[in-house]
Amino acid sequence: MKKAKYPIKDEELLALMKKYGGWTGRGTVEAFKVYAETIVRRFAGRVKYYVPINEQNIASLVAGMHSGLMKLDDTKKAQKAISQISHHMFIASASVVEAVKK
Repeated sequence: MKKAKYPIKDEELLALMKKYGGWTGRGTVEAFKVYAETIVRRFAGRVKYYVPINEQNIASLVAGMHSGLMKLDDTKKAQKAISQISHHMFIASASVVEAVKK
């Protein structure tokens, strides 16, 4: 079984956070979709399994902490934003499935 993991580099994530608001913004989902399609196309036939977002439950919390959401005084607002982050990560993961099926 061949597995490949190509994480997005920190500087790329920072640029996306600035441009789209990180995972809270829908633009990040679209950027991730383009990234996933590129990776799947380049490694077609050589990679059997893809893990688009490793440990998504933790990743959504970490994304929330890095974007300053955990510092919000309004707990409901922070929870809503973290739920939005998780939702966008699910959509991004689904885009990888779509890219592999093409």
